[in-house]
Amino acid sequence: MTIRYTGARIKRVEDPRLLRGQGRYVGDIGLSRMLHVAFLRSPHAHAVIRGIDTVAASRAPGVVAVITADDLRDVRHPSRAVLRSGPHDV
Repeated sequence: MTIRYTGARIKRVEDPRLLRGQGRYVGDIGLSRMLHVAFLRSPHAHAVIRGIDTVAASRAPGVVAVITADDLRDVRHPSRAVLRSGPHDV
């Protein structure tokens, strides 16, 4: 027997707790010694970044580390998206 979901009413079991404000999200979790991360990207497409001054950020209260791509030069592995032909591609 095939189950059809298209056009079928499916009871969502998570709705009641979400509607009552009892949902739990990753952003709600707090653990001891937990750190947060922030990424800063250029607002300009195809811009050439000539330098990054990390001094002010590293001196801000609570900052544990400021990391740039130069810091990861020896550990990063660039990846590319690869388009693979499927069985229906000609």
